[in-house]
Amino acid sequence: MLVEVGRLVKAHGIKGDLLVSSLTDLPELRFAIGAKLSLADGKEFTITKSSQHSGNLILHFAGVDDRNAAELIIRNQLFADVDEAQVPPDPDRYFDRQLIGLTVKTINEETVGVVKEILHLPAQDMFVIQSSSMLEVLVPFVDPIVVEVDLESRVILIDPPAGLINLAEAEDAN
Repeated sequence: MLVEVGRLVKAHGIKGDLLVSSLTDLPELRFAIGAKLSLADGKEFTITKSSQHSGNLILHFAGVDDRNAAELIIRNQLFADVDEAQVPPDPDRYFDRQLIGLTVKTINEETVGVVKEILHLPAQDMFVIQSSSMLEVLVPFVDPIVVEVDLESRVILIDPPAGLINLAEAEDAN
């Protein structure tokens, strides 16, 4: 199955290198030399160089040999063909695809909504939760707040601090 693993942010230098925003728990595997990635339109690329520069991931693809070629593909999502049975090595880590679509409830059994997306921010990951009123709620994916992730029941249990989520206000906003 194809899974989004990154986004092409911008060209880097004049030789076709690209700055990439990683969206995977396994960057050493997904962005290894020789790995194949594709764009949403199906165009496939093979990584010929993978490095870090000032904390950023820089990739070079076969056939993308100058800045002009790199700029033609920036602002695209990168997809990898991932074995559906593959799971992260750490039991407390998850692939985005495992969490998207799960129902989020508070420890008081109030339904917050469904995980729509996971944002990988510098400080921490954040759940983007779509509430029943179609509002988006952001919840940090950190231990004190995320109490349990039950993939089998498809539920994430959270204990949000006061004021983080106010479902009554969210409902009144509509």
